[in-house]
Amino acid sequence: MSHQAPKPKRVAIYTRWASDRPQLSLAGQLAVVRKYAKRRGLKIVMIYLDGAKGGGKA
Repeated sequence: MSHQAPKPKRVAIYTRWASDRPQLSLAGQLAVVRKYAKRRGLKIVMIYLDGAKGGGKA
């Protein structure tokens, strides 16, 4: 019987620019989430960056 380590869960990261909290840059958010994923043994397979500044007038 072979005992293989379980495969890590595959996850996607979504970061969004927040107009009410501009100090939370996309790069800063990515760094925090990457550290979290590493601690939890998660495999990041996709990264979504939403850098658009919403709330403008149409």
